[in-house]
Amino acid sequence: INHRLGAEAFEYNKQVKNNFNEAFTLSRLQYYLSGIKIYHDGEINTYYPNKFMLITANNTFTKELIGDLNFETIEAIEFLIGVKTPENNADPRSITRQVV
Repeated sequence: INHRLGAEAFEYNKQVKNNFNEAFTLSRLQYYLSGIKIYHDGEINTYYPNKFMLITANNTFTKELIGDLNFETIEAIEFLIGVKTPENNADPRSITRQVV
């Protein structure tokens, strides 16, 4: 994931303009990835409905562990930004998440 602000690389506390030409700065950027589905090895897809990753924009990572997998070829990865309503409204202590 390469975070960007418009055409430029993401940077905290850097003043940029939104689509209304209003200046703003970001001092924090975090979000969840959920609903992860991996399409692999031709016709196979593996879905992880209970995997949640808390992404922090200034943390760089190159891999994320989601379990013991044995894929030959990964064709695509699909995911949601945010958390669906049932999990969003649940007790946060009941949801397994990984911070990245």
